[in-house]
Amino acid sequence: MFKTLFIVAVVAVYAAQAQQIQKQRLRFKLSARGLPDKDDLGTSDPYVILYYTEGTNTKEHKFGRSATITDNENPIWGDIFEFNYDRSKGQRWHFQIWDHDNFREDDKVGSAWVIVDDYVDRGQTADVNLHKKGFLTIQKF
Repeated sequence: MFKTLFIVAVVAVYAAQAQQIQKQRLRFKLSARGLPDKDDLGTSDPYVILYYTEGTNTKEHKFGRSATITDNENPIWGDIFEFNYDRSKGQRWHFQIWDHDNFREDDKVGSAWVIVDDYVDRGQTADVNLHKKGFLTIQKF
């Protein structure tokens, strides 16, 4: 009897822990390194726009934008981003890094896609290649 109760209790604890991982409010910070220089004078002034998609739906939903870091090809953004994670929704993040320009259109520096399930399963840290050049780091906060 005691052994059965113990097994039921252990299963209940594991189920509760798994449920915590199923839905969670994620908090993270971003940094990048090795970004290409997009400015004619000086170096890039990068910022990031964050989007997400769910399941097979390709419609992107914006959920954040970083501050602009002046003259830096290895920015560490101080912004803390939050995201409501739900494993059942097949969520993906799309990060677009742009170079801010004062007198013309901003230049796209690079982009990356991250499957949120993979990010969570890897301990909420990721270092991903950007589409054009450089790397983006996503770190739990």
